[in-house]
Amino acid sequence: ACLDLGLVQAELSSPALPFELQQLLRYVVIACSQSGSLESASMPAPLARPWGELSEELVPSGSSSQAELFAELVVFMGFYAQSNANNQESLNWGRSPTPLSRLCSLPFCWFVSPVGKSILFPTLLSVCCGNTRAVNIVTDEVSPLHLSAFLRSRSDP
Repeated sequence: ACLDLGLVQAELSSPALPFELQQLLRYVVIACSQSGSLESASMPAPLARPWGELSEELVPSGSSSQAELFAELVVFMGFYAQSNANNQESLNWGRSPTPLSRLCSLPFCWFVSPVGKSILFPTLLSVCCGNTRAVNIVTDEVSPLHLSAFLRSRSDP
């Protein structure tokens, strides 16, 4: 079965849902952050397939650790924001820290380890694509050079 990303995004951005979705994202990020499960010792296993290919390797079945839950949440946020201006903006709503600003302030290991980058950077790029406000927020915390180097490494044959 194929995933219709546009349909999923439209359903998740229906008028009644964005606030609840943002609260859910905020809660899971806070819960994982406070437990210390986002540190390098609990980094999830490397993704077996490239970003964008929804598969069992991307979303492990039976995942129960908070680090795996968080990794799946980050991937979800990337798909949620991909090519959808309203969904991108919704990740900036509310009082600080917003879901996007929390992604930008993850522990250092998420920005330097190959596994962390393969999970986090595609989501940050997805949220920033065509969204000046998100670009400003991300570039305040994350060097654009790291994101562009990541893109180049993924586009090289």
